[in-house]
Amino acid sequence: MKERQDRFQEACELIRMMFTADGPVDYNGTYYQLDQAPLSPGCYQKPHTPIMVGGTGERRTLRTLAMFGDVFNLDGWAGQGMSMEIYRHKMNVLEKHCADVGRDPAEIKKTLLMPLLITDDKARIERFQQSLGKGSMAGPKNEVIDRIGEFEREGVAEIMFGGIRTGDVDSYQRVEQEIVAAFD
Repeated sequence: MKERQDRFQEACELIRMMFTADGPVDYNGTYYQLDQAPLSPGCYQKPHTPIMVGGTGERRTLRTLAMFGDVFNLDGWAGQGMSMEIYRHKMNVLEKHCADVGRDPAEIKKTLLMPLLITDDKARIERFQQSLGKGSMAGPKNEVIDRIGEFEREGVAEIMFGGIRTGDVDSYQRVEQEIVAAFD
């Protein structure tokens, strides 16, 4: 795991260098080496293409995000669900890492990857939350909308919903019409 995290951090540093360099990049790390490597074509977004870091790891993943990331994607599939308490805790950890590396946490866009189940069936909600963690986004339409609003007020800019089977057009349309439309 340590090597994996070391490689990830080094890769994020290297990618950020390539995204922000005006020309070819030299890099001599433990795992990656580049000699006059160009990024071609270069980033079309300014100041650069945002680097998204997703995960929940407090010691290394969130520190790597503070150092090199632009978008935080907190993973609601990590077995703990996604309660406001978990979100606030992870944001506090991120803010501490940002302070340690001299970065303003407001520079980092906050996003969530959220399992979603819209249902009035209490047994289905309970099974869903037992498998993914309490606080997972499951419940009647109005409760889901209210919870999304809570995260929005806490600074979450985007929520990516998951758990809908590929090809389940009716469920995607329901999310669009009943949930997303509430925020237009």
